[in-house]
This record gives sequence, structure tokens and C-alpha cells, in this order.
Amino acid sequence: MKVSIEIPDSLALVIRGTERHLQETIKMSLAVKFYEDRILSLSEAALLVDVNKIDFMDYLNKKGISIMKISSVIWRKI
Repeated sequence: MKVSIEIPDSLALVIRGTERHLQETIKMSLAVKFYEDRILSLSEAALLVDVNKIDFMDYLNKKGISIMKISSVIWRKI
């Protein structure tokens, strides 16, 4: 599937970087958001950005995003 978005030229100047870099940044942001919202698993999110699970986990760690998903039911029992 291919998805495209329009970015106003005025914002493109602020964002800076190549089109490729912007595409990679958007894909990573999407993968992280989908992972956080439990839409994608860790493996699926890593696949979306074409990295292995360890590299994706490392990225999440650097961004301060927990890879430990404990349900609220289990958490209350702890």
C-alpha cells in the first residue's frame, strides 16, 4: 500500500532534510504510534520500518518508550 501526504512548502523549509529522510521519519513515527496503541506488535512495527526487532527495541528505549506491555488487569494484581 502506498500513502501520500501533502506538506506545505513553508513547513518543508522548517522541517529540513531530504524527502527520503522525511519519509523514514514519518514511517518510524507511525510505527511507534501503532505499537504504542497496540495496533501493531513489536515485530510488525519493526517490519513497517524495515529494521530488525532489536534495532526497533533500541529505538524505543532511546525515546523512553517502554516495551513492557502489562495489562491493567494484571497490573492491579501486582
